[in-house]
Amino acid sequence: MKAQAALTHIRQLCCLGLGSEVIMPALMQALHDCIPSYQNIFFWLDEHGQYTNIYDEDWSGNLKIAQLYFKEFKDAKEKDFWPGSSVLIKSNAEVLHSSTYLNKKSMRTDFYNVILRGMNVHYLMYAKAQEQGRCMGIINLCRPITSKPYTLKEENNLRAIMPYIAHSLHPQADKSAFADTGEQGLAIMDTNAQVRYLCPGAQRLLFWASHTQFSPQHLPHVKLKPTPPVLQQLCQNLIAVFKGQAASAPVAELCNAWGRFVFRAHWLDPYDHCASTLIGITIQRQEPLALSITRQMQNLPLSPRLKDVCLLFAQGQTQRQIAEHLRISTHTATDYIRVIYEKLGVHNREDLLKTLQAQLMI
Repeated sequence: MKAQAALTHIRQLCCLGLGSEVIMPALMQALHDCIPSYQNIFFWLDEHGQYTNIYDEDWSGNLKIAQLYFKEFKDAKEKDFWPGSSVLIKSNAEVLHSSTYLNKKSMRTDFYNVILRGMNVHYLMYAKAQEQGRCMGIINLCRPITSKPYTLKEENNLRAIMPYIAHSLHPQADKSAFADTGEQGLAIMDTNAQVRYLCPGAQRLLFWASHTQFSPQHLPHVKLKPTPPVLQQLCQNLIAVFKGQAASAPVAELCNAWGRFVFRAHWLDPYDHCASTLIGITIQRQEPLALSITRQMQNLPLSPRLKDVCLLFAQGQTQRQIAEHLRISTHTATDYIRVIYEKLGVHNREDLLKTLQAQLMI
C-alpha cells in the first residue's frame, strides 16, 4: 500500500466510530505502510495522564521488558536517558525523537541498554494523541540501530495522523455486527481438558481473548500462554454430549475490546471417542463489520467518495439513508451505487458482500 493510500486508510479507520482498541491492529499495520518501523506500541491515558491500556505488536518479545519498565524504570531511571514519560506527557512537545537524546553518556544508561535495546529499539519516534490540551494517548514507532533515523517527512505524516487517532479515542458506537478477520488457530486438548498443543495462531488469539487491559496494574498478571476456562468448559460439553447428557453445544463466544472470539470444539477422530481421543478447539477472531468492509475496500478500484457509499451500502443502508448520511440527493446516491456495481462487476448487495469478502482472503 502506498504511503498516501495508507494515510487515507488510517483516517477512515479512525472515523468509523468503532473503538480504538478494536481498530488498533489494522491501524498499526496501515501505519507501517505509511512510516516503516520495526514495531509500533500505543498507550491509552486517562484524564490524569495514567496508563489505562497498551497495544504492543510484539507482546511475546516485550512483555517481560514492559513489566520491568513499570516496576523499576518509569520516570526514575528513565530520566537518565530523557525527561521521563510523566514529564513528556505534560510537556508541549507533540513529537519527539530518541535521536535527540542519543550520545555516549545516554547510551550507557540502564534505560537504553535494558529497555530500549531489550526491545531492539534505537530510533524511537514518540507522538501524542491530544485534544484541547489533554493527552489521550501516546504512540511509539520503533526502529533498530541498523535502520535509518526518522525523516522530517515521516514526522509530518505522523503529525497529520495524530488528530485522527485522538478522534478514535472517544466513547464509541455499538459493535453488534461482526465479520471474520481470517485469523484462526487450533488448540488440541485431551479428555482431561488439558492443553496438548497450541498452534502459533491459537497462542496469539488466546492471548488477546484473555487480556482486555495491559495497564501497569494488569501487566504483572499477564500470561503469554493463558488457558481460559472456556477451553475446559467446551471439552466438558463435548464429552457430555457423547455420553447422552443434556449439555450445551460445544461452541462459545467471548467479546472484549479487541473483538469477538469464537471457540468450537470437536473430536479430532470423529469415529473413536475412547479415553485417549484428542479434542480440537478452533479459535477465530471477528471484528466489527464496518472495520472489515473498510479493510476489504482498500484494493478496490473505487474513489474515496465511492468507498464511502460502498461502506454504507454494504452495511445495509438504503439509498435514502446513504443520501441523508452523506448529504447528497437520493438520485446521486443511486447513481453512485450503479457506478460501484459497474466497476466491481456485481448486480446486487449480496454480490457486493461476496466481492468484499473475497478481498479479505487475498
